[in-house]
Amino acid sequence: MKKALSLVLAALMVAGTASVAFAATGNVTFADEKLGVYDDSDSVVEFDKEIRKGDKVCIKLDNTFDTDDEKKEMDKVKVKVDYRSGAELVEKVDIEYLKSKDTDKYGYYVTIDTKKSSDVKLSDLVANVKVYRTSPNNPYDEMQIDFSTVGYDKVTWTEDSEMIVYGKKDGEYIDPVVKFKDIEDTVTITFDGVGEYEINVKDQNNLFLGFNTDVVSEINDKYDYAELEFVNFPGEPAFYRTGLFYLYADDAESFVYALNDGKLEAIKATYDEEYDAYKFALRQFPESLIISDTELEIVNDSTDTEGETTPSDTVKPNPGTGR
Repeated sequence: MKKALSLVLAALMVAGTASVAFAATGNVTFADEKLGVYDDSDSVVEFDKEIRKGDKVCIKLDNTFDTDDEKKEMDKVKVKVDYRSGAELVEKVDIEYLKSKDTDKYGYYVTIDTKKSSDVKLSDLVANVKVYRTSPNNPYDEMQIDFSTVGYDKVTWTEDSEMIVYGKKDGEYIDPVVKFKDIEDTVTITFDGVGEYEINVKDQNNLFLGFNTDVVSEINDKYDYAELEFVNFPGEPAFYRTGLFYLYADDAESFVYALNDGKLEAIKATYDEEYDAYKFALRQFPESLIISDTELEIVNDSTDTEGETTPSDTVKPNPGTGR
C-alpha cells in the first residue's frame, strides 16, 4: 500500500506586462495560499478564523505597479473563477480594498462571498482563481483553492502507510487533512479510539478527516433521559464511493444515529462482535455519529412560513438499528 503524501497548495505565478505605450507596468500576485475571513462587525480581514458557509473569504493580493496611482491600476484588474465543483455555493467574486486585522493596514483582496443557505457543503468548493487585466488566458497570477483542506488552524499531514488518522496529540485534538494521491485500492482509515472506515480511495480528492468526541449540548440536553456518546466530524467529509464504517461500542444493545443540520436520523447498523463495533454503509459523513443506550423518540424541528420553529417529522429509529 502506498503512503498518503502531504498536500502542498502552491500558487502559480504568471507574470503579465502591459503593452500600451506610457501605461504603467507591473504585476499582481497572490500574496500566499492563506485564506482570510471578513469580519463585518469590525470591518477587518482575519486569518485565524475557521471558514464557514456564508463567510466572505479573502485572498490577499500584492502588486508592483510603477505608478503612484495604485487605485487606478487595480481598478483595471479583474478576477475569474473556474469551478471544479461547488459553484452553487458562491454568490459573487470581486476584488476589494480591505483592512487586515493582523497588520492594521489596507490592501487588495480577491473576495469570495459564499451562501449561508446553500445545500452545497463548503468542503465541496474546489476552484481555480485567476487575476488578470485583458484576458483570463493571460493572467497575472492564478491559484488553486480547495475548501476541503482550508479553514482549520491546526493541520497534521499523515504519511502513515496504515492510513491512521490520529485524533489526539499531546492531549489535544488535531485536524488532519489526508491526501490520497497514488493510492489505487481499498484502505482502512482508523479514527483513533472511535472507529474504522474501509473505503476504496482510487482518484479520491483530499479530505479533512479531523474529529472530536465533544458533547453536542443541544442534543444531549434534548435527550437527557439517555446516555449519549458523540463522534463529531467538523469537515463532514464526502467520499466518492461508499465505504463501511465500524463505530466502536461495548454494548450490543445500543442505538446509532446521525446528526445533520440539527436533525437526528436513525442509522440501520448491525453489531460486529469481532470488531466490538456497529457497522454500516457510509459515504457522506454526518456532523456527528451518536451512540445511545436508549431508543430515542426523534422530533425534528422545522421552520414554518412565519419564521416560527414548530415540531415537524417524528422519526422512529429503524428496527434494525443497534440489533
